[in-house]
Amino acid sequence: MIKNFYKTICCLAVSLLGLSCTPIVTDQTEFSLHYFDVGNMMPGETINLNPSYKGSAPTDFSIYSITHNGNIFYNPKLDGELTESSTFYVNRQNGFFSMQNTQKLAVGKYVVSMKCTSDGKEYDYPEAITVKIVKER
Repeated sequence: MIKNFYKTICCLAVSLLGLSCTPIVTDQTEFSLHYFDVGNMMPGETINLNPSYKGSAPTDFSIYSITHNGNIFYNPKLDGELTESSTFYVNRQNGFFSMQNTQKLAVGKYVVSMKCTSDGKEYDYPEAITVKIVKER
């Protein structure tokens, strides 16, 4: 009831003042993809992340590069495909990302670069996920 009262007052004010109820859209981006920031993790910890996105549901996810402290750590052309048992993995259909079996990862910053498809267009995210492996928090 209170909600309807405020809605009525708003519409009345809009019509009296000649204002428009049309929202102003400032973001014209068709599609964007985001993963929550991970921050620091210790060797042996596991990460599981689902992406959030704006636009049509993305599919056909793939990791195309991983760097460690700026140096190439993983390149699919040289190292082959990542699987569910790999340390770094992304589900091709829904973008679910995981890091597991991290006990032997060296300390430092890992940057995961991904691609996905939305509405028939391929999108490239060169720094989709950044994780810093530390010995202590």
